[in-house]
Amino acid sequence: MSDHPEYVQSILLRDLSVKRFFATFCVILVFTMLFSVFSPQHYSGPYQQVFENSLRQILENTTKSSYWDECELPFYDFYDDGILPYVNPNVNPISDCNADEKPLTFLIKGSWGLKNKKMKLECRTRCHRRESERRNKIGNWSYKPGKVDCEVLEAVCAKNKTDVYGYLHTQVIPTKPKKQKVHIEQLKQYDVTVILLDSLAYSQAIR
Repeated sequence: MSDHPEYVQSILLRDLSVKRFFATFCVILVFTMLFSVFSPQHYSGPYQQVFENSLRQILENTTKSSYWDECELPFYDFYDDGILPYVNPNVNPISDCNADEKPLTFLIKGSWGLKNKKMKLECRTRCHRRESERRNKIGNWSYKPGKVDCEVLEAVCAKNKTDVYGYLHTQVIPTKPKKQKVHIEQLKQYDVTVILLDSLAYSQAIR
């Protein structure tokens, strides 16, 4: 069977196909290596963030358009040569502040006033009410002590037309429950009584 001409021809064709495939593979491999060697420099080297600048610009535009998303605080260099002459670590600006000082005004049972009437102070108050989640409604100043109908009261006292005292009083105003009235005079009265009997589990009945 090995002397058959068709069998010998098929073996020769198979060997030729293998050689052609191997030659094609070698050509592709050499072309790939040469392409990587002679390619431009910007295709290789260290990794560069392509979208860094554009992403930063988008974030800056977003934060500038919405001031509620972040809180930017100014940065001060306290060791700067222009600031050091004015810095004195031994100075305490609140050294004369009396932490045990009692409020000069009061808010008791919905009424406000000055505790010591002998003090020559001109006091005024105004109410702070909630208008929305981000806004408050501030009322007008009132110089007459007495009843108020708000839960947050701002008190300010002045001496010789200069404000020397300020305080925020708070109170809780109870809300009276409203009785719901059902007017049945205009409702149509029916003379049919419906009784429903529902099943109940033994454990639920014990409870």
